[in-house]
Amino acid sequence: MLEAAREHLQSRGRMIVEVRLDGRTIPAGELDDRRGTSISEVEVRLYSAEPRELAALTLRQARLQLSEASTAQVEAAELLQQDEPSEALARIGLAMGAWQHAQQAVLRGSQLVELNLDELTFDHQPVTKMVSDLLEQFQTLKQLITRDDTLGLADALAYEWPETTDRWDRLMEHLATRIEERTEGP
Repeated sequence: MLEAAREHLQSRGRMIVEVRLDGRTIPAGELDDRRGTSISEVEVRLYSAEPRELAALTLRQARLQLSEASTAQVEAAELLQQDEPSEALARIGLAMGAWQHAQQAVLRGSQLVELNLDELTFDHQPVTKMVSDLLEQFQTLKQLITRDDTLGLADALAYEWPETTDRWDRLMEHLATRIEERTEGP
């Protein structure tokens, strides 16, 4: 049934984004496990979305999370300056989770609508370079944490990451708008 619904929706330019059985959302990983399950006495609801709308929405949600990450980064820098590394690391963890979501939103959102990031530039720089630069910044943060370099970590969070946050915020809005305006492709 699910495969037939998927094909039907795909022919109309939509995709399944959520499956509910008796009001309970079924995680994507469980769908294959339930293939043989009888649904004759179960309420099944499928929710769909147009891929462009889904990609743009995901990018905008990631922007909101990045805004929260920005606050967490500033707080972490201040906590490090006040010699409270354990609380600072908790804030850094929250921020890095938002950053990973932002990176995935850019990569998966562009894949979903077949937008080739290798051919796309933003602020006169290839988007793929921005992604690789972000990964390098993650590595630098990890090294600073591993070396217990609280001064270097505080400086990076206070002086390097705000610019990166601003740039990625603008990038994600640009991509969301571009995706919404696309008329060709899925």
